[in-house]
Amino acid sequence: MHWPPNFNPPATGKLVMYLPWEFGRIPAVWVDALNTNADEVWVPSEYVRKGFASSGVLPEKLVVVPHGVPKELCNSSTTRGNERSREGTKFRFLYHGGLLWRKGIDRLLQAYSLAFTGNRDVQL
Repeated sequence: MHWPPNFNPPATGKLVMYLPWEFGRIPAVWVDALNTNADEVWVPSEYVRKGFASSGVLPEKLVVVPHGVPKELCNSSTTRGNERSREGTKFRFLYHGGLLWRKGIDRLLQAYSLAFTGNRDVQL
């Protein structure tokens, strides 16, 4: 991902912007650039889509492309039991987020290293 966003259209093909903006309305200078140059604007949630739409981005350009894994796969009634109990497998933690201080990456790494020092059966 490029920051700040580059709204210039490509020499060939389409411009699809993926902008996981989580702060409500987007900066005003983005609106005209998105409406003029972007073929589609992908956002991770309905909340973000509403923020872009209320900022003036044309609704027909906005497409919700959710993050992560379908919630049905995380429902305890549909999971396949304790995968860690299988010999030779590791328990894997998935972190889905930016490697940014405001996302708590420092806290994640600190907690992981405190909880699993020397344990070879887990992966982050």
